[in-house]
Amino acid sequence: MKKYRKKNDISVPDEAVRAYFKAQVERPGIFFCIGHTGQWEEAETFIRAALSEFPRLKALVFFSRGKWKSKPEAAYLLAIDKGDFNLLGKEKPALRQWISQQDFDLLLVFPDEPAKRCKKLALSLPAKLTAGWRNENEEPWFNINLEKPKGEARYFDFYKTLKLYFKQLNINIMS
Repeated sequence: MKKYRKKNDISVPDEAVRAYFKAQVERPGIFFCIGHTGQWEEAETFIRAALSEFPRLKALVFFSRGKWKSKPEAAYLLAIDKGDFNLLGKEKPALRQWISQQDFDLLLVFPDEPAKRCKKLALSLPAKLTAGWRNENEEPWFNINLEKPKGEARYFDFYKTLKLYFKQLNINIMS
């Protein structure tokens, strides 16, 4: 596999791979389950890069270990924390409504926290195809499970690898 020049670049060098992936995905979604707000910056950088490729992208970011001091806001983003669930762990109406309005072709799931609520929430998001990485000691629960990349650009590395697999495996989710 070729090395890429920029660490925060989501493009792959093969035009055929880019075109194939773009033809298969019209309504992408991204779900992040982060354990501390410091991870938000890396997630936000990836979301902004993906938005340049897919303007209709929707992202859900769950801060699993507490509450946001100040929730990030954008038309393409819903940031949630434990305050978006009732005492029994059920989604509050606003979150339930957001979930019911989604219909993803492809949902990328980045569970940086091995929390049960992250898995439950990810599985509740309607998607034709899910792709993600699993945490250690966890059974795979996505349609496509790839190894969790190491390093700073792990979201970008995962996304590039997924694009290559789409073409190589002739994955067709638009039919």
